[in-house]
Amino acid sequence: MIMKKIIFLFLIFNFSFAIDYFSEDSLLKFADSLYNEADYKGALLEYRRILTIDKRKTLESKIYFKIALCYEKLKDYKNAISNYEKAVNENEFVGFKIALNQTRLKDFFSSITTLKTYNKEIIFDKNGVLYTLNLVSISNYTLAKEMLVKESVFEQVYYQNMTNKLGNLIKSYEGFQPKNPYLAAFYSTILPGSGKFYAERWFDGLFSLSFIASTAIFATLYFMNNGIESWQGWVLTGTGVVFYIGDIYGAFKAAENYNKTKLSSLEKQKEELLNEISD
Repeated sequence: MIMKKIIFLFLIFNFSFAIDYFSEDSLLKFADSLYNEADYKGALLEYRRILTIDKRKTLESKIYFKIALCYEKLKDYKNAISNYEKAVNENEFVGFKIALNQTRLKDFFSSITTLKTYNKEIIFDKNGVLYTLNLVSISNYTLAKEMLVKESVFEQVYYQNMTNKLGNLIKSYEGFQPKNPYLAAFYSTILPGSGKFYAERWFDGLFSLSFIASTAIFATLYFMNNGIESWQGWVLTGTGVVFYIGDIYGAFKAAENYNKTKLSSLEKQKEELLNEISD
């Protein structure tokens, strides 16, 4: 009889523990702990599990927001946006988050529209910084500079730091003059090495000019001294022609690489600012 009571109490205890373990609050705490430990895939699974047991839908908006955060951390920005849009009760943050992920997808016009939809007036807060970055991305530098003097909620030191960074970024974009690869190739066709000078590859340009000019000069001397049959003259001529053609192609690629390098540097600065306001 005593043994039956012990077994009964044991089962009741374990059943109660199981109910508590699989409760919405317990699962939410577990999912949040996974998220805080940067296990975003694991957290995503747990948040989705909560959605299936939340019959009253009391946590639905909050959970969709957390699911969107996981997708954002996993850089799945499309799924992040679709889940943020379901987080209807998180209006204080959701508009900014949707716009931020649209910017990361390079959908700058949609991001601008979203920011205007969720904000009656865009001031220089996180929304304003994001709005400014979008304006820079669509080359609207005039309006971007106007944003820098808007009313701000930032502390003076942070405000000054942020406006300086954005101001320098705008100046860099305004001052960026892309090199035309075809023009670089044309320059090297006229004068070897000059296309690389145009692409600011000074050492490569000087080497190409010196090498091709040297082969031309020595080939000419061999022909003058030994006649048209001079094999040394023909070897140098062939070498010079090969390098001449290579220099033209090299100038084309140098201009392309110049543009990619400059744009990559500017995009990196934009990404750093996005990361700064994303948390």
